[in-house]
Amino acid sequence: FDRSERAAMTDAGTRAIDLLLSRLQSEYSRIDRVHLIGHADPLGKPERNEVLGIERAQTVREYILRTGLVQAPITTEGRSSREPVVRHCGPYATPQAIACNLPNRRVAVEVTGIRR
Repeated sequence: FDRSERAAMTDAGTRAIDLLLSRLQSEYSRIDRVHLIGHADPLGKPERNEVLGIERAQTVREYILRTGLVQAPITTEGRSSREPVVRHCGPYATPQAIACNLPNRRVAVEVTGIRR
């Protein structure tokens, strides 16, 4: 919650990126671009959520770049809290709402290329 640096990534998030990288290598004969879209939950100030979305995408980009497994351009953008996957969590930053909104704090990946 309210974090975007590498240390804030969950173990599940790191495993998901590692799985993605493995799938990219096995399922694509050519990757033209990887586009990362960072999201935030609706809690907090809109200006901060905008920054969080961008920073989360950039953190994942840095993680992927460090592996050296993707040679294609990796682009990023942030969409703040405009595209929530859960909407019933409540408007205030209570421990319950923070936990409920976890799925909204994410980075989506779009891959352009040729599949095997």
